[in-house]
Amino acid sequence: MYNLRMDIEEIIRLLKKEYGNPRWQSQDPISVLVATILSQNTSDTNSRRAFVSLLANFGSWEAIASASVNEIAKSIREGGLAYIKAKRIKLALQMIRQSQGSLNLSFLSELSLPEAKVWLRGLPGVGPKTAGCVLLFSFGRPALFNCTRVSS
Repeated sequence: MYNLRMDIEEIIRLLKKEYGNPRWQSQDPISVLVATILSQNTSDTNSRRAFVSLLANFGSWEAIASASVNEIAKSIREGGLAYIKAKRIKLALQMIRQSQGSLNLSFLSELSLPEAKVWLRGLPGVGPKTAGCVLLFSFGRPALFNCTRVSS
């Protein structure tokens, strides 16, 4: 009988032997949120360029939240759908600041996983994948996994 669990454990063992045991490095949740919004409907190369350009032009999330949608769109145009994404980014940052008093999402670590997902999905442009990316890459929470049973 095929044992998927044993195969996965063997793959993990071989990867650790080859590459070592990875260290978790959390990422700033606002950065992950914005980067993931920028990644929607474009290539990784274009979304990275847009992200770098955005930070180079404004220098901080506060400055971006205070900028006009047109200024943000001009900064991220190489990522595609610039006006739509600029509007979503600006609104999301404003909603976070209004709700939390600052551009800080650390409170999400205190919520249950379903509550954190629901809160994030209340932001413009944030669907299941974007919410999952923020929770996984910023807080190490297994938010991208669909816990369906694999039959053998």
